[in-house]
Amino acid sequence: MIESTSAKALPNEENEMIRIYEQFGWTLKSNQEINSSNSHLENRGGDLYSVTEKNHYINLMFQRDTNMRNYNELVQLENQYWNIINSEPLITRYGIIWAILTVVGLFWIVPGIAIIAFRIWRISKSKKIYSEWKEKSDAEIAEIHNKCLQLL
Repeated sequence: MIESTSAKALPNEENEMIRIYEQFGWTLKSNQEINSSNSHLENRGGDLYSVTEKNHYINLMFQRDTNMRNYNELVQLENQYWNIINSEPLITRYGIIWAILTVVGLFWIVPGIAIIAFRIWRISKSKKIYSEWKEKSDAEIAEIHNKCLQLL
């Protein structure tokens, strides 16, 4: 019996994808370059924009004989291979992005937090200074009013 499968590959990864499938007994039957685009309108803040999405990949079709020598072992090894590939941790995929965000955080967020903390400290200090001034000025104003009343 013949089984079939298909895979998508970026144009620059086509040969590597074919090599991977061939190591598990698959034979390339066809490859087709897909170059499509889809346009639609999007509303952004009340303005309409025409957005075009482009797809460019190679669709690969493979076949393999299920009666081939060592078929069961090849299937088992293929499943192990794809399980390993699909279990790649996200941190390695996005390590550079996180590194950039960390640097940005160190240069922007940490100083931003320090500035906010300083402003909160200054506001609390200002409130204390204001309340002391208010108490003193109220007393002086009351004294001025009393003197004015005595003079009239």
